[in-house]
Amino acid sequence: MSSYLSSDRVQEAAGQKSVRRTLDQLRSMIRTGDLPVQEKIIEDRLMTLLGVGRSTVREALNRLAEEGAISRQRREGTHVIRRLVPFTMGDIVPGNSTMPFAVTRTDCRRTRSTPLIRQKLRMDAETVGVVEHCFYSGPTPVGIRTAYYDAEYEQPEGWQRCPTLAEAFQSVYGVRLGKVHTTVSVTACIPTVAAMLEVRTGSPALMLEQVIEDAEGNPREFVYSHYRQGATFEF
Repeated sequence: MSSYLSSDRVQEAAGQKSVRRTLDQLRSMIRTGDLPVQEKIIEDRLMTLLGVGRSTVREALNRLAEEGAISRQRREGTHVIRRLVPFTMGDIVPGNSTMPFAVTRTDCRRTRSTPLIRQKLRMDAETVGVVEHCFYSGPTPVGIRTAYYDAEYEQPEGWQRCPTLAEAFQSVYGVRLGKVHTTVSVTACIPTVAAMLEVRTGSPALMLEQVIEDAEGNPREFVYSHYRQGATFEF
């Protein structure tokens, strides 16, 4: 049996695609600085630049306002209030952000292992180490990273600057970083994650599940990271 959309539904679907594609381009423009922080956004300019109508531009801007990337005030106009933070997939520092970036250790202890952790780390130990870090772009929390690892290794209490993954890996395990196996999904923030990321409970967050290997192919870390809206990833 064939199915079809009415002409009204086709137009509605086309309109939503236009909004999505406009939103994608606006996010890129914020990330690259083509829409600078605090510079007033002119809807007519965006309409001409992106080749879309006013309703499409306005809906896309409203979505960005809901995400907290821009401010839309009746008398003050529309402005970018924070840059999107671009990460390279498989690293823990932004690729080219001009904002100050910092990391804070929020937990570090031994914890009971689970079958999944033992499988991912290829080890039989009943306890493993767990370390948690929160990453900040300026004053804004961007992500939370929780790593499980062989408890015989010690984690530093802090870093003077946020290291790259390769730097941190070499420092902790004394070997070179190898492959990073990543699975990406979108989750709703539970209260504890929402509080750390300073977003509302239930807000969408990008979750990375990673197994990080050394240069010899041995798994050293099993990691879950949660990133708030406004973090983007480059492969």
